[in-house]
Amino acid sequence: MYLFCSDSSAVLESRLLHDAARLFGTIKLIQNSGGCLIWVNTSMSRLHRTEDHVRVELFLPGENGESTNTFDWDMETGIVKFGRSWRGVFTTFFSDRSPLIVTSHKKLAALFLKKAVPLKTVPAAGTGLLDLAKRAKPRIQQARPGPRWDGLADPSFEEGRNRRAEQRRNVFARQMP
Repeated sequence: MYLFCSDSSAVLESRLLHDAARLFGTIKLIQNSGGCLIWVNTSMSRLHRTEDHVRVELFLPGENGESTNTFDWDMETGIVKFGRSWRGVFTTFFSDRSPLIVTSHKKLAALFLKKAVPLKTVPAAGTGLLDLAKRAKPRIQQARPGPRWDGLADPSFEEGRNRRAEQRRNVFARQMP
């Protein structure tokens, strides 16, 4: 589980985080001038950290393959990227108001932020980009629909309208004696 906040002063004092560690277990607080990240160690999450980059990945229980959610923070450039897989098992939440928030669980925002912030959901297979230097709203990108399972092309609006009109004619024709 993770919570990212663009303003570290909006997060509860670190001594309170240590008290919360009794509930959750291992909690890491990573801060720099661009914000802070709270990561809660669970069996379904991994934290990868280098000098100027942090990556958090969430996985389904018992799976070590493809992650269901990712969070990347380039601390040098202030670029934050986040997203969720097409499966949509775990949700990623974000705030487009100040302070900018990205979290895997709403309860982390409720526990660790000083003030409540309205959160929105990243759509399944969607991604988000946040530039901390610009302090702009996150850019959320929906995934493009994949190919249909039956291999047919998606019908155009005109084809769908013609098909519905044909179905109505067939229904009326059956009702007439």
